[in-house]
Amino acid sequence: MIEEFYDLQPAVLDLDRKALELCREPFAKVEEIRDYNQLKMLRAFTDSGVEARHFWGSSGYGVWDDSRNKLEEVFSRAMGAEDALVRPQFMSGTHTIAVALFGLLRPGDTLLAATGRPYDTLEGVIGIGGAVAGLVTIEGGALSTQHTMLLVLSLVIGALIGEALDIETRLNDFGTWCQTRFAGGGEDGKFVEGFVASSLLFCVGAMAIVGSLEDGLNGNPSILIAKAVLDGVAAIVFAASLGKGVYLSALPLFVYQGGITLLARFIRPWLTDELISQLSCIGSVLIFAIGFNLMFDKKVKVGNLLPAIFLPVVFFFLSRFFPGLAAL
Repeated sequence: MIEEFYDLQPAVLDLDRKALELCREPFAKVEEIRDYNQLKMLRAFTDSGVEARHFWGSSGYGVWDDSRNKLEEVFSRAMGAEDALVRPQFMSGTHTIAVALFGLLRPGDTLLAATGRPYDTLEGVIGIGGAVAGLVTIEGGALSTQHTMLLVLSLVIGALIGEALDIETRLNDFGTWCQTRFAGGGEDGKFVEGFVASSLLFCVGAMAIVGSLEDGLNGNPSILIAKAVLDGVAAIVFAASLGKGVYLSALPLFVYQGGITLLARFIRPWLTDELISQLSCIGSVLIFAIGFNLMFDKKVKVGNLLPAIFLPVVFFFLSRFFPGLAAL
């Protein structure tokens, strides 16, 4: 049919026919799924007794709102569920799942992820990822915190140490030296910013620590490979706005992850899961600060906060001599 409207070469038309033939079976399966779901929804509409009045506007108060009730009945029938809750107030899938978890889970309950580890934003909701990992828990249906003082003390003391050592300036000086050495000394105002921001971002995450330990102890680099893919995508995005300095962040990242990998057998007995969680939490706060700088063009000296990442290790060893510190 297409040859009636376009003057295409016979070879191109032949390729078109072959492509359609190859796609015929997959397309047929897609159409079968489409027809099945369409009939399932039509049957749900019929069984629920949907009428024209159910498509009228809603008062928004939820009182005598038969349309909303009927919509939820359609969803529950279509999904084979006992009931359904369909609300425009649910802003995302993660928000919806969070509401369900907060409504059902109580202290002591076990959350089983049957399909594997939850995705990243949901990890933050249930407290195993993000800046609140290990800090926020649910007790009696309310939020409670733990290790808050450890986070505050680590950031304050780490900032004092970083300011005394002037780490931020030293990182900038190193970035300037790299610019002179590798970028021909050109005037690239974003070179140093790209190098410092990306170096901090790629080094402070939990995957850098856990992946390096797994590689050093068990010879399994899978976590580091996954991190490399994620870092590579982020580096391309960063480089689009911050320039070539982003790619030089591979140097400190190599030293950091390589050092942990080489020392893994010596430091792993001291790194408990709780300690790694605390290190990751502080790293997430620094990542937030990096994002704050990039989004609002502010200047939080994240480099001077770097010592804070390692202070939980200091508190961990001190707690062996001063047990009261374990309650931080």
